Amino acid sequence: MFSDGFPDQFGGDFNKKSVSRKFRDFLLFANQHKMIDQQYLLQYEFHHWRDQEEQADDVLVAGIRIPKAA
Repeated sequence: MFSDGFPDQFGGDFNKKSVSRKFRDFLLFANQHKMIDQQYLLQYEFHHWRDQEEQADDVLVAGIRIPKAA
């Protein structure tokens, strides 16, 4: 679950928005890692994308782990 804040951040080489498709692809990549690693990956991606740009919007990303059925 996430707000529109992450994809709406300006940054990158051309100071454009991250856009939802890029964020979705990132989430699919991060999904392959442990949840604690996903947190660090999200933080890195957010700060790396923005670089020196001001934060443009509030950001909320929440995840839940659903255990596999036995």
